[in-house]
Amino acid sequence: IISNSSIVDSTGIGVYFVNTTNCAMDNVTFDSHTVWFLDQGTNTSVTNSTFLEISGGVGINLQGTGALLQKNTFNFSSSDSDLLQVGGLTGNNTFIQENTFNVFGDNAAISFSEEDGDMDVLVSIINNTFTGNDATDSYAISFDALTTDLINISLNTLQNFDTALAIVENQTNLFIENNNIINNSAAIYMGSDESKLGNFFDLNATNNWFETIQEYQIENLVFHQEDDSSLGLITFCPTLNAAYPSGISTACDESSPPTTEQEVLNS
Repeated sequence: IISNSSIVDSTGIGVYFVNTTNCAMDNVTFDSHTVWFLDQGTNTSVTNSTFLEISGGVGINLQGTGALLQKNTFNFSSSDSDLLQVGGLTGNNTFIQENTFNVFGDNAAISFSEEDGDMDVLVSIINNTFTGNDATDSYAISFDALTTDLINISLNTLQNFDTALAIVENQTNLFIENNNIINNSAAIYMGSDESKLGNFFDLNATNNWFETIQEYQIENLVFHQEDDSSLGLITFCPTLNAAYPSGISTACDESSPPTTEQEVLNS
């Protein structure tokens, strides 16, 4: 167990777990590393810790099995470096929950990376807060690798990103529900290369809050088959009628967008 510690000013990896079992870090501060933390162990837990700047590289690289990241705070402004890179996971389930991700550069808070291989393990991303600063090419969660087990994205707030959810590769079982996806230039981007080859991947993203129940307004926030016929279809209705947890499942309002100046002013 590493606890109540500060790990700062490393030009390499702050902490590296390899072939370890049941290691834990609690209340640890990381600052100024090329990589904060690399996990290739089993059942690693990181809780109540603070992660500050990195100098290139990747903030956290999860390649182990059965990891738990809970109640941590990530403050991150470096460009071209993802905060949390996930890939090649097998075995036990991984849980990323109750964390705060503050991302102030053109990067991703969580990236499912093809560099580390495809995955066949359940990953739960639950009750986190993701906040960007509207930087171009910033993402809350980006899928660049194929996942073959359930990826559960629920009860999160994803706000102020260029794109909240970017799906670059097909996903076998992606569950997105009861999230507040607000104040983003795009809520969900579907750009799967496999879909363009004819292997369509459709996404169910119902029962989320997009700051509106107007179908045409939500349609303007997603990029999918309606915009490019070579892509899969994103289903987003029914939607929540208010922010989670107070919002309830509601049919989308299918009324047409305003066309006259007076209708725009009244809308």
